[in-house]
Amino acid sequence: MLFVSGNHEDHDWLASLHDAAAAEVVPVDPFGAYRHVACGNVIEVAGQRVAFLGLIEAPGKMDLDESAYARLTAVEPGGVDVLVTHDGPYGMSLDRRGNVQGSAKLARLIEHLQPRLHVSGHYHHPSGPRRYGDTTSYALAQLVQPKVTRWEPEPVNPEQRVTAGSIGLLDTETGGFEYIQDEWLADVKGDALDLAGLVAATH
Repeated sequence: MLFVSGNHEDHDWLASLHDAAAAEVVPVDPFGAYRHVACGNVIEVAGQRVAFLGLIEAPGKMDLDESAYARLTAVEPGGVDVLVTHDGPYGMSLDRRGNVQGSAKLARLIEHLQPRLHVSGHYHHPSGPRRYGDTTSYALAQLVQPKVTRWEPEPVNPEQRVTAGSIGLLDTETGGFEYIQDEWLADVKGDALDLAGLVAATH
């Protein structure tokens, strides 16, 4: 599983992994199942040229990496098939107060690159398909909603179930994309992962 930086990770720790390995893609778990892709990179995944850009457009430490953004804007239009970002493009939705959400920089990047598909997260709800020129854009839901939130007094997700619409499926032959909302997702739940036990069992 490849992933980009969001706005809650230990960014210094992730950077240290890349520095130690001198690599743009590094494993973050003992099994090597989860791999972080440094911002601004284009790599081949299942025959697709996939560009990655994490963080969000906001002043300070979480702001989009300028050098990474510049590297992607230097890619020729049509040079990537898929763009994966954490933040979403400007105008994708409205927040609870009616303010427009999304990043103007990402909207410009999509307009420049014109990938066939753009996938993002951050806003915790599915949004799409939306069209930006030749690009179809989707935002995924939050993978696992918290047990409680500051907005709802009652428990929201006490069993820690996976959220419908938090996973998408790309058909690399046809280019079709769809949200996974099957009922079996509700059976994927729990937050008592014994990682040490899993590691011990495999060694």
